[in-house]
Amino acid sequence: MPKIDDIIGLLGGVDCGACGYPTCADCAEAIVSGEVDEEACVIVDGSNHEQIKKLLK
Repeated sequence: MPKIDDIIGLLGGVDCGACGYPTCADCAEAIVSGEVDEEACVIVDGSNHEQIKKLLK
């Protein structure tokens, strides 16, 4: 899905699991589905969170 791919590009990309998901792709899917909010990734800055929020509109 393009929206998920765009969000993956804005996440940390290190699959650290700090968000509670094993991979950034899993986190992106959860963000798009509304399971978690756009600030689920704790290793990116606020500008990335804002860009994710815009993608969800």
